Amino acid sequence: ISNIKDSLTKAVKKKELYKFWEIADKNSAQILGNNLQLAKKYPNSTRAMEFLLSRIGSQDAVNLYNEYEIVYNGFSTHLRNSENGNKFKEYLKKFKQSKVGSVAPTFSLTDIKDRLISLPELNKKFILIDFWASWCLPCREENPYLKKIYDRYSKKGFEIISISRDDDLDAWTKAISQDKMNWLNISTKVNKSDIEKDYFVFGIPHKILIDQNGIIIGKWKGSGLTNLESIENFLE
Repeated sequence: ISNIKDSLTKAVKKKELYKFWEIADKNSAQILGNNLQLAKKYPNSTRAMEFLLSRIGSQDAVNLYNEYEIVYNGFSTHLRNSENGNKFKEYLKKFKQSKVGSVAPTFSLTDIKDRLISLPELNKKFILIDFWASWCLPCREENPYLKKIYDRYSKKGFEIISISRDDDLDAWTKAISQDKMNWLNISTKVNKSDIEKDYFVFGIPHKILIDQNGIIIGKWKGSGLTNLESIENFLE
C-alpha cells in the first residue's frame, strides 16, 4: 500500500486492509470468549489464567470486565493467591476504574505550552483522550482523522487531549507540527507521569471518550476504520 502512487487506489486498498483486520479482531474476540468459558469450567487451570492475563488489555476484552471478574472470583484459592493471581487482581482494579461507565480518573498535567491541564476543569466538554507516540505509524495515520473531527466539533464543546509516550521530545514536537495537532498535547516523560496505568493502557493507539459529566462513554484500543467510525458516531 505504501508504494501505491494513486491516492484513490491507496484509499481503496486501505479499506480492504481494514476489513481483514476486522475479521482478525472478530476471531480474536471469539478465542477470548472461548477461553473465558474454559476458565469457568477449569478453575484450577494455570494456562487459562495466563491466557486471560495476556488478553486483558486488548480490544477484545474492552467490554468484558464483568466476565473477567466472574472468572477471577471462580478461580481456586491457590490460583488467586499465586503471582499471576495477584497480578490479575491488580489488573482488574485498573480495568474497573477505566471501563465504560466509570468516572474517568482525574489528572493535572502540563501541556506542550506549559499550561496546567486538569481533567475536572474540562468536565463541561466532551473529551477524547488519545494515547499515542510519534514513532507509532498507526497513530500517525489516524491524526488526519482526529484533525477532521477536531475542526468539526471543537466549537461545539469537544476537546482532544493527545498524551504521548515519546522519549525523544524533539520527535514528539516535530510530529505535532507536521500532523497539525492543534489541540492539547501532553508528554508523559515531561510530566514523569504514569497516567497510562490509571487508564489501563497497554498498547497504542488507545482512545477514550469522556462525556460532560466526566464519565467514560467510549474506549477503543488499536487502529482501524471501525474504531474511527465508532468515535464519530458517538460525537454525532
